[in-house]
Amino acid sequence: ALLLFGIVLLYGVGSNPEAWGATLSMVPSSDAFSFSFLYQLLSENPNHLLLRAGVVLIISGIAFKVGAAPFQIWVPDVYHGAPMPITAFLAVSSKSAGFFVLINLVNGPFAGMSEFLLPLLGFVATFTIFFGNLAACSQRNLKRMLGLSGVAHAGYLLVAVMASMLLPGESDRAVWILFFYLFTYLLASFAVFGVMGLARVTDDSEHEFSDYENLAQKKPWAAFVLVVGIGSLAGIPPFAGFIGKLLLFSVAFETKLFLSIVAMVIGVVISIYYYFGWIREICFHPRPVFEDDEAKHDPWKDVGSVGMLKPALFSLVLASIVLGLWQGPIGDAF
Repeated sequence: ALLLFGIVLLYGVGSNPEAWGATLSMVPSSDAFSFSFLYQLLSENPNHLLLRAGVVLIISGIAFKVGAAPFQIWVPDVYHGAPMPITAFLAVSSKSAGFFVLINLVNGPFAGMSEFLLPLLGFVATFTIFFGNLAACSQRNLKRMLGLSGVAHAGYLLVAVMASMLLPGESDRAVWILFFYLFTYLLASFAVFGVMGLARVTDDSEHEFSDYENLAQKKPWAAFVLVVGIGSLAGIPPFAGFIGKLLLFSVAFETKLFLSIVAMVIGVVISIYYYFGWIREICFHPRPVFEDDEAKHDPWKDVGSVGMLKPALFSLVLASIVLGLWQGPIGDAF
């Protein structure tokens, strides 16, 4: 609804600029939806109230799609309630589609309002990073925790969007970094959700930290895949997630987004708390073993043959490690 209302406002002003007090040096195009027409309209009327409202509403609609705060309320609930394969798909596809649209808009028709959009996106990015990481710290349900950490990742990616707006003529570098980060996020997320899908929990939505206690002894290969995926999400070397975050820091520094850099550093430090809390559960038995623990259902006891899933998960791990050490031709774009 927000997205549609924003489009309607831009179209309404663009189809008859004079009636709404907007100026336009060119003869109005018959296509008020075209990017070139909207770019000129917004460039010549950056302070027009209706045009600003339309742009903000469109950005808000896309912010829902990528899970950016304060439009993130659906994310942990959908992650929690959806089946594991759907959760894995939404974690990556929704963000990728949303950021693809957003980066085309802010560097295309909305470029004429960059002075207005940059502070707005900066606030949203900072708020998203802090909210996602702080909210994830209090979660004991892993799917909700991963959903809220995904909110924080959306905040990091918004910094790349801002950098692309501040690199005229070189915005492709920021775009490449954004897509590289999304690809590393895909590798890590699919590895993590792939292993989580093997656990024989009573309810697919109720994955708790305790379900992964001492997994390194029960299923060493699954624990290895999970630790690599979590480490990449946390941005720990030598995994691809570390390179993705490092590239984000570099392009943010280059464009002098110093407040965003501070927010990202604090966000990464906070994320270490909940990511490594999960790794501790996987690699160690974090509490004394009691007799009634023997009667507790072990979600890993009945995991049998996993067929082609194991090679697929190891390929994700290998790609994450290789990209963390050597980017090859991809690195030339950075």
